[in-house]
Amino acid sequence: MTGIVNRPRCSEFPAVEMDFALQLIEKTAAKQEQCTRNVPLVDVAPGMVLAERILAPNDIPKMPTSMKDGYAVKYSDCPGTLKMVGVSIAGATNTRTILPGECVRISTGGVVPCGADAVVMVEDTEVERYEGDEELEIRVLKSVEPDQDIRQKGSDMKKGEMLLDVGCEIGPSEIGLLRSFGIFGIKIYKPPTVSIISTGNELRRWQAQELDDGFIFDSNGPQLKALFESFGFEAIEPVIVADKPDCIESAIRQAARLSSVIVTTGGVSMGEKDHLKLVLKRRLGLRIRFGRVWMKPGLPCTFADGEIAGRHVTVFALPGNPVSSYVCAHLFAIPFLKGVSGHRKIHATEIKVKISRSIKLGIRPEYCRAWLEHSPKELLPIAHVTGEQVSSRLASLVGAQVLLKLPSNEKQLEINSGEIVDALNLQCPVVKRPRVSEWPAVTMREALDSIDKVSRDFLPETKAYPVAALQCGRILAEQIHASENIPIARVSTKDGYAVRAEDGAGKRKVLGASFAGAPYDKIVEPGFCSKISTGAILPPGSDSVVPIEDTNVDEIEGDREKVINISVVPLAGDNIREPGSDVEEGQLLLDIGCELGAAEIGLLNSCGIQAVEVFCKPRICVVSTGNELVEAAEEAVPLGKVRDSNRPQLISLFQSQGFKPIDVGIVRDTQSEIEKSLRLASRYASVIVTTGGVSMGDKDFMKDVLRKMGFQILFGRVWMKPGLPCTFATGEIDGNKVAVFALPGNPVSSFVCAHLFVTPFVRSLAGCVSNQPSVIKVQLSHGITLGPRPEYCRGWIDSKSSPPSSSSSSSILPTATITGNQISSRLMSLVGAQLLLILPEKTGEKTRIERGETVDAIVISKI
Repeated sequence: MTGIVNRPRCSEFPAVEMDFALQLIEKTAAKQEQCTRNVPLVDVAPGMVLAERILAPNDIPKMPTSMKDGYAVKYSDCPGTLKMVGVSIAGATNTRTILPGECVRISTGGVVPCGADAVVMVEDTEVERYEGDEELEIRVLKSVEPDQDIRQKGSDMKKGEMLLDVGCEIGPSEIGLLRSFGIFGIKIYKPPTVSIISTGNELRRWQAQELDDGFIFDSNGPQLKALFESFGFEAIEPVIVADKPDCIESAIRQAARLSSVIVTTGGVSMGEKDHLKLVLKRRLGLRIRFGRVWMKPGLPCTFADGEIAGRHVTVFALPGNPVSSYVCAHLFAIPFLKGVSGHRKIHATEIKVKISRSIKLGIRPEYCRAWLEHSPKELLPIAHVTGEQVSSRLASLVGAQVLLKLPSNEKQLEINSGEIVDALNLQCPVVKRPRVSEWPAVTMREALDSIDKVSRDFLPETKAYPVAALQCGRILAEQIHASENIPIARVSTKDGYAVRAEDGAGKRKVLGASFAGAPYDKIVEPGFCSKISTGAILPPGSDSVVPIEDTNVDEIEGDREKVINISVVPLAGDNIREPGSDVEEGQLLLDIGCELGAAEIGLLNSCGIQAVEVFCKPRICVVSTGNELVEAAEEAVPLGKVRDSNRPQLISLFQSQGFKPIDVGIVRDTQSEIEKSLRLASRYASVIVTTGGVSMGDKDFMKDVLRKMGFQILFGRVWMKPGLPCTFATGEIDGNKVAVFALPGNPVSSFVCAHLFVTPFVRSLAGCVSNQPSVIKVQLSHGITLGPRPEYCRGWIDSKSSPPSSSSSSSILPTATITGNQISSRLMSLVGAQLLLILPEKTGEKTRIERGETVDAIVISKI
């Protein structure tokens, strides 16, 4: 082992640039052997990564089907009077060929009969003759075009066309798509398991009731475990080891038996107890690819790999300061884990932001923590720095949404308020049925206001939850105040020497040493000093810390330093954290409504808090209605039937948001069956989400059933596309207060409406203060023709295309591309979608948005 006196006064590892470090990690990840496994579709979860190319096993639709409720006709017969010769509803096909002068009543999704070449909407007809409740003749009031409102065979997807490619990250839309084709299993990449080791004599697990002087609760382990799990990686329960080479080596060898990726915190700087790099290089024989990165926070971050007991392992040795370890895990460990798990995109997305106040720059590039304010008056989000940015201040991570990438002060001393910087993203009988809907279409704003008002009438439940069992996404139901100062005493921010500033530069006799967890309690007299490690309590009498780099050994005694020479003039308070400088006793740490992430969980652990009050998540039931629906697991699908993709898609969506939805199954299109299913669902949940049965077809009974059951229908249509017939109602069933979202049956419509309406509602019931999705500004990569209704087009961020706009204000915005044909039945338009582009309705002055123009976009998945 290296003797204390012979330890280097400067690091043997040159600090590499950030770009070099990231490229090295990317190349190393690409060379790793990727494991795969076959998974039944029922066990597929959002976040898994596809390891095979999936091709469409058949055409979608298999036969020409109707896009509207109305009548299948020959276009050459219109306008005019037509004889009714049958009915074709979804799930019950009419096989009769229609002749000139004839028509067939048809529902959305119904198979178009032979001989018909157009569909006329109900609104464009009137009944001329009927017998009882049966239509005999109708009059078509308008001329129609060939193929009007018909989905031709294979128009959504042709057999053999690629559905999903290798590296696709599975989300709710992809699960719905796979189920709609009857695919029963897929091959995915198996992500590595991560072991976490916290090093430090001063560390104690949070279960310890009392802390002796010099000890602190370990926040790094719980924080990193929560972080890795939030990205879908399995992390083994963290362990704490002492600052001894034997202990560190043993812990890493044990971890290597369980994991191929090991993350350690602490022991990577230049202190007397910093043995990590020595253990990795000399004892374990690993190759240290970099031992320092020219950045702040995180300078001593280390990346190493090699074989331990015949097994290849990768080690990320992160600094012990909680902010440094968190930032380095985001920048280095997460991209590596993504790379070896098959992800196409491994690095965090960069966005442009405008800073709210001036920031002084340092000698190293810095990653400042910040939260974003979205203003409709601003093209870019406004970034607010989360207080003081010292690397020990865990509270600076709370609420942080981005890492601001600040340059060094080589070219400028500060960045002024309002400047733009890059940031990393840390997301009835037939005849009497109405010919026009009785429900006026409300605006989006009116719909959201109705939902928000109802959400305040549902009193959320709370429960006490152990901090050790907390997962990201829980919402805090109480205020959390600090029970003590952090740090509790004056501590060092550097490895070096505790001195008296008034003694100035020059020689000092070394009295002893103060380590984290083992403070030195003798008084530092004039002319003397004490060795000190990062995080250690200052000995009495000292008021400054001189880093080891600014000293030389002048005299030794055995293997101990006797006299050192200080080459700089120390100032009182240098490299010292004052008591309460991170957190003051009584300070509000977390407020009611705070969504707990990895940083917040780490903060709770660091303060020794054992349990917190959180909001209970509402229970959600999901129901699909439709005679045409069969379970996705059905191998053979009869003509006129389709696999239900809505239910699996919505269940997966709610699961990805941290809820546990209940599957109520498929319900037939009868009023009695629908009412029965709603009554059943109300026993288990306060929120019921249905799909189908809300338009104007023969079998669209949902609104009638809700009204019959005494529900108040707050809106029955929303002026939007897709999702016009979306319905929201509240009421009581057998004494249980229930909210019902009746969504359209088209899979794209139901998915979009779930994002826009259901998600904000259930997040509000879960106690979330900010329940609306993020909205960003984007510029379009191509022109789009506007329609008569506001439209929510599915799109994705196109990072490869050059900005289409030449204006300086727009060229800094991300470029968005729509995901192909946007008809509401085409589930493929959701695959890979990251955004819902908000397009206004057309006006006399504006009928099109041109390439390069700016629009708002709702973020629906990670970007």
